[in-house]
Amino acid sequence: MKYTDIAWDFDGTLVDSYPNLTKLMQDALESFGCKEDSEEIRKRLVVTLRHARDFFAEKYGLDSDELSQRFNSLKEAQPEVLPLFPGVEEVLREIKESGRRNHLYTNRKEDAVHYMEELGILHYFDGLMTYEKMADYKPNPDGMFKLLAEYRVEPSKMLMVGDRILDLEASKAAGADGCFYNTNGLPVPECADFVVEDMLFRRLACERNAHLRKRNDGNKIKTA
Repeated sequence: MKYTDIAWDFDGTLVDSYPNLTKLMQDALESFGCKEDSEEIRKRLVVTLRHARDFFAEKYGLDSDELSQRFNSLKEAQPEVLPLFPGVEEVLREIKESGRRNHLYTNRKEDAVHYMEELGILHYFDGLMTYEKMADYKPNPDGMFKLLAEYRVEPSKMLMVGDRILDLEASKAAGADGCFYNTNGLPVPECADFVVEDMLFRRLACERNAHLRKRNDGNKIKTA
């Protein structure tokens, strides 16, 4: 049993939040008279929301704080649509039933926990590491260090699953392995130990005798 604990990012990993975030950013920009292509917005959002805000503020000569406030106002005015990715609940359940632990490790605030409860997956989780509990956003590894300490997990027994390089950078800085969940068709980060494109990676997380081969040719990460 390679990994006893799996840490999950929230946006873009457990839930497909980017369509909703893209529309919110597009509406925020349009409120300033700026029309932007949705694919360009998504490309910037998958880096970080802060990156997207700053990029478009500079591009259109906007105040980044005002753009952020407009984005947040629109977000608060309507419920977020955050569907689970297919297979998420099955994988979480299998991990839980196998005696392993799921943890949340997200840059999002505690509203992530509220959404997890609404989606019916909160009971599969032990640790809940949200922004309020961390010294700084990922890739700062403070949140991962806190999860490892609180649940007495050896770094070699923890696997971080996330859709952005900052998720993997945080886990690697704390000594844990990182699985790049490539929901956005991005280039595979050099720091990734594994890469998957759907929840079929239960072979990695759930089956006791299965394994994934690590990067072995400098470019690709293969599944067994």
